[in-house]
Amino acid sequence: MTRPSDLPEWASDPITGDIVEPSEAKKDQGWSTVGGVPEKPAYQFFNWWMNNVYSWLKHWSDNVLTAAGIVSPGDITVATGSELKTDTISEKTSSSGVNIDGVLLKDNDVTADEVKTDTISENTSDSGVIIDGVLLKDNEVTADEVITDTISENTPGSGVTIDGVLLKDNEVTADEVSADFLDVGSLFLGTVSFSTISSGELSGSLNSSIIALRGEGGAADDLDTIDVVGYFVVLKRDPSVAYNITIKNGTGNLYLSGSDFVIDNDNDCILLVNNGDGGYMELTRSNNG
Repeated sequence: MTRPSDLPEWASDPITGDIVEPSEAKKDQGWSTVGGVPEKPAYQFFNWWMNNVYSWLKHWSDNVLTAAGIVSPGDITVATGSELKTDTISEKTSSSGVNIDGVLLKDNDVTADEVKTDTISENTSDSGVIIDGVLLKDNEVTADEVITDTISENTPGSGVTIDGVLLKDNEVTADEVSADFLDVGSLFLGTVSFSTISSGELSGSLNSSIIALRGEGGAADDLDTIDVVGYFVVLKRDPSVAYNITIKNGTGNLYLSGSDFVIDNDNDCILLVNNGDGGYMELTRSNNG
């Protein structure tokens, strides 16, 4: 049966005195045929009865049926301060799940653009909680990769320890640091960097302070100027060549201890330190030829 479009409104704006509630005795007796003559009901009684039926139907429609989703096929609106209580909400369309304010509940999963909560608790005891592959368990975070702009210490003054390395107060404390390239200010540590002398100059971007030199044109050459940023440089010869590399004293911006240094075998090297004024001065040399 199709639901009526209108409620049976009656006497919603009556004239004073046109609605009279029958006595309790009359309600119990109802209409009668006293003396064999059927009773003619008072119109005020009829107005009371019909208005009472209308009022109850309107109450159920507004406060019970609509809230239960029975009357209206659209949205359910619960008045401020009221509650909608139920044990189960089931999907209406098979395999569609239930959407509550943009949050999709489907097949034991929750899908949302944003979830705000004070606490997420593990479902299975001692299993922790996994969020996008990251395991949160027993106050620890386990993940293949953590990408973040900031990691802050949990206990003030304790710093942050990552795999035994302590990061605290702008310092790194570790038993050992292993890296292919370590840039600390103007100090470059790394594997050997190979470079070719150009017009007596060593320049360009280097990834190490240990430099193996080659001569320009694949021949013996002189180095008189270093134009790279670094605190110190260790100069040696590229072990793949057999010609001499001569480090010149006082010709460019290199200041050696009195004489040129000729690198004529693979075991010779010289250590130069930046003098802070655009040049490099010799700290020590090792002539093993």
